[in-house]
Amino acid sequence: MKTLKIAFGRPRSKWAVGSYLIRWFEGAPFSHALIRWASDSLDRELVYEASHGYVHFMSGQRFDLDEEIVEEYELDYSDAAFTQAVQCCVDYAEAKYGYLQLFGMALERITGIRNPFRDGTQTFVCSELVGDVLKLHEGSLIDIDLELAGPKALRDCVAQLPGVRRTK
Repeated sequence: MKTLKIAFGRPRSKWAVGSYLIRWFEGAPFSHALIRWASDSLDRELVYEASHGYVHFMSGQRFDLDEEIVEEYELDYSDAAFTQAVQCCVDYAEAKYGYLQLFGMALERITGIRNPFRDGTQTFVCSELVGDVLKLHEGSLIDIDLELAGPKALRDCVAQLPGVRRTK
């Protein structure tokens, strides 16, 4: 059995305007969604996220220098399901960040006009990426529109998943 952590955070910098706008728009204390897990073979905690222009991995230690985790949840995976989730992460690595998609999400919420920048798995915003990987979890009930939902809606879904444990 392996464990993935689904975390919701914000930058430590008070000058992160994009984060502030997302938190204000979402009405949440966090602006970012990510996945963390312990890699036994690397003896490191890994972070997987969509930010700073693309989808990427980084060490948990490096991530924690610039970001603060506000809420964190754990889900257990069978070895096979964990491998499948990490393979999905590798397959999406280096995909571009969906800046236009983020703009379109706001446009759709404000005006009701369908986001013209929906593009499936061509680009990702953080909540879409995490939700897409979580769909691989047995018993996952991620039934939200991942190309419209932000971190708060994803958190609400994660908190309801069978077997989830809130750790922070």
